[in-house]
Amino acid sequence: MRAGGRTAPGALVLALALLRRCLLLGPLGLRSAGAQDGNGCGHTLLTPHSGTLSSKNYPGTYPNHTMCCWQLQAPPGTSLLLAFGDVDLEPSEHCALSSLLLTDPQTGTAYGPYCRNTIPSAPLLVTNSSTVTVLFNSTSHRSGRGLLLSYATSQHPDLVSCLVRGTHYTREYVSVYCPAGCKDIHGDIWGNPSQGYRDTSVLCKAAVHAGVIADELGGQVTLSREKGITLYESAFANGLRSKRGSLSEKRLMFHKACDDVLEVVTFNASSWWHEVGVLGQDRAWVAERAALSTTGHSWAAEPDAQAAWLELDLGTRRNVTGIITKGSSEQHDYYVTSYHVSSSRDGKNWRPYRGSSGQEEKLIGLDPHNPKKKQDLDKLYDLKAKAQQIMNQFGPSTLINLSNFSSIKPEPASTPPQSSMANSTTVAKMPGTPSGGGRLSPESNQVLTKKKLQDLVREVDPNEQLDEDVEEMLLQIADDFIESVVTAACQLARHRKSNTLEVKDVQLHLERQWNMWIPGFGSEEIRPYKKACTTEAHKQRMALIRKTTKK
Repeated sequence: MRAGGRTAPGALVLALALLRRCLLLGPLGLRSAGAQDGNGCGHTLLTPHSGTLSSKNYPGTYPNHTMCCWQLQAPPGTSLLLAFGDVDLEPSEHCALSSLLLTDPQTGTAYGPYCRNTIPSAPLLVTNSSTVTVLFNSTSHRSGRGLLLSYATSQHPDLVSCLVRGTHYTREYVSVYCPAGCKDIHGDIWGNPSQGYRDTSVLCKAAVHAGVIADELGGQVTLSREKGITLYESAFANGLRSKRGSLSEKRLMFHKACDDVLEVVTFNASSWWHEVGVLGQDRAWVAERAALSTTGHSWAAEPDAQAAWLELDLGTRRNVTGIITKGSSEQHDYYVTSYHVSSSRDGKNWRPYRGSSGQEEKLIGLDPHNPKKKQDLDKLYDLKAKAQQIMNQFGPSTLINLSNFSSIKPEPASTPPQSSMANSTTVAKMPGTPSGGGRLSPESNQVLTKKKLQDLVREVDPNEQLDEDVEEMLLQIADDFIESVVTAACQLARHRKSNTLEVKDVQLHLERQWNMWIPGFGSEEIRPYKKACTTEAHKQRMALIRKTTKK
């Protein structure tokens, strides 16, 4: 046994006890990638060539009286490398209270136990085995983030942890191997693929955002450290949203191995949207407009389409390593949040892309059904319902009806394939899960700021606290509304052959489209204010209030 360079009798007893507990958890059934069991397991992604694992709640405090046992299995003929990203377990003698232990069943070697006062001497552990058992155990404790480990096969000696940042390097060109599973690890990234990333960004997570590797596979990452820029813009890509960042000394520019755009012979779709504008003009959102090079509006399915799909005929068998999606860039700023990919050789028999696990059909992008997203959407719907109650009391012309925003027509994005995802063939069909999206603008230019939004929410319900993602969604809705009103008003101004936008143009659109009339603007005519009809439900509530106050 190895324990910080020497053998400790107490540690030996602990190691045997932990190994026995791991075996008692039940047969894990070793597979080519590995397996896990126990109640102390956190984020885990195990693949044959690399993976990432963490304790429960990481990087928050790990819970008391838990354990987890991971069994890692590399392909035959290779051995395992382990990168210690973080080991922060409450210290104790021989790490008896909380510990990390690694065992090699093939050679009988053990590494550890490790805790805060007995940490690994090197960030990378080289084993001579293709099988390693990782044991995590906790008893009563007060503090500690837990652990984060990554692994890869001996074919990737330049393995790095998910927590490594760009500032870790000083040389101009960097080539490292990022393990699978870094996407959901805590860590910030600033920037986007075109501008580059702030050098304080978490490197492997930024590589997933840039599209140079797939999170479920990991891979080799090559980048250069170039002169920093004044401002890094935020962007949403590959299921991650980067942050807006300020000046840095260096920036990270990723280099893609394959970035040749594949030619699409023909486009086909489940349906297309026939749009009729405010002034009666027609616009066809047909499948051919899904090409990435298309300017203006893109392809969109019919407004009531339940299962929209876009079919791309590549003409011949191709290797697809990535897919770029882009929303419409004219008037309607919509985009697809997630979609499935299927491939076919004859256009009749379709095989879904299942990712590295091969078990479930792979959902690319944000999953609208994951627990956090569902919780955020539930909060938004609750807020809209409460706002609707107020609108029912005061009438439709007093407040903007938030329910109208949910009926915005989604536009599946322009989707040209790049040299991309393996096992793809002649045609790629993408049933989408589209969602309307708005433009983000700096808070200083927003009509509705976060502070004003919070004040409005408190007026609706003083006890309501919005999640940050829900706030962003509502601010986007407000931006979309302002932009759509201004665009429509400009069209009315052009229709009367004027180069000046006047208040009456805005007022006409608000009256015709939204049944909103704002007194005191654009006209000297004084209109009598018509009080909205009071609903029967409101009358009953008011009667109950008066009855209660009389008692």
